[in-house]
Amino acid sequence: MRDSDLLVVIPTLALLALAFVKPGPQTPRVGVAAIVCVAIFSAFLELRAILPDSMLWPTSEVARRVNWLHDHLRKSKDWDLHPVIIMAGSSATNYGVDTDLLERLLRERGLPATVLSFCMPGANHLERLYMIESFLTGLTAQEQNQFAQANVIFLGEIFDAYDRNPLYRIEKEASTERAVMFLNPKNAWESWSAYRVLLNENSNLPDWSMAWLLGEHALMNRFAVGSYSSMRIPKSKKRKTAPFFPLEGAKSTFRYEEAVATLEKFEGIAPKQNGLSPTHPQWDAVFSYTRERLASVVDHYGFYALPTLEPSRAKYVRAFRQSKPDGTFVLRSATPQEIKSLLNSGFWFDGVHPTGIGAEKFTSLLAVELDEVLRKEVSP
Repeated sequence: MRDSDLLVVIPTLALLALAFVKPGPQTPRVGVAAIVCVAIFSAFLELRAILPDSMLWPTSEVARRVNWLHDHLRKSKDWDLHPVIIMAGSSATNYGVDTDLLERLLRERGLPATVLSFCMPGANHLERLYMIESFLTGLTAQEQNQFAQANVIFLGEIFDAYDRNPLYRIEKEASTERAVMFLNPKNAWESWSAYRVLLNENSNLPDWSMAWLLGEHALMNRFAVGSYSSMRIPKSKKRKTAPFFPLEGAKSTFRYEEAVATLEKFEGIAPKQNGLSPTHPQWDAVFSYTRERLASVVDHYGFYALPTLEPSRAKYVRAFRQSKPDGTFVLRSATPQEIKSLLNSGFWFDGVHPTGIGAEKFTSLLAVELDEVLRKEVSP
């Protein structure tokens, strides 16, 4: 049967089923009909609680990335005997860090490690956490036990827009497959709890309309709205998407010379004049959820920031380094000399994202920073 045939077969079967419904000797009762409807919906919710998201949305972007990471972990020899690095980030890391290259560079420095990148353009902190949990759920029982015993390091991306707003870009992604997937009741509630903290400092942001949007998505998630909407049978071969995607050329609106001039002016200001501030309390709330939900597998928590040509983001990274949470570490930022080595128009897509060539440079710097910190602060 072709996938397109389902578009005809399923409605036809539904009509045939209705054809067998005949009037009975008694008048239909609204109460009985309501009980039947409630029973059907309850049974559906029970079934929904059992079925994993990977079965309901087998070709989603998250599923494809998780499939690739599962394969990568299983191909890594003795991965449980060496550090396992979980990178959680946005497009900055998706386009900026070649994880295969990072593993090779770390190995050359005498630090074999498996790097798992849970980074996706536009992914906020709770969506990244959802990706990590989807990955862990998809492991076999033996692999889950190995993961719990391994030396696992969580590395979170430092990026002001996502750290400031726990629901950054959610309105743009509303009603999409990825939003319905990750906004299950737990994630929706924790998103709202962190967002309420943000409302305390910015009352101009939407409040109850955002609460309604989250509730709507949580309801759609429980009823798996949109799953199999293509009416196609899932392929037996799982689709995969690698965690690194190199960009080519520069963005049409990006002005490289202006960006460099602005950055050089900012770097000439003494740090104490930059008005450094601590991490945002709403970020603290989200990070506490992350720690709680990954407590059984993560041994060390750290943070990193990739090079940027945007002064506001560089300023935030400085602030973050000064107010990092207790019991965590932060990779050092690129030195002025290292930043200078990156001042090549061919390395930058825009002020935040590098090109493929630039990503090689970013990854090389990250390997040096990781090697320095892991040897000092992360015990085997």
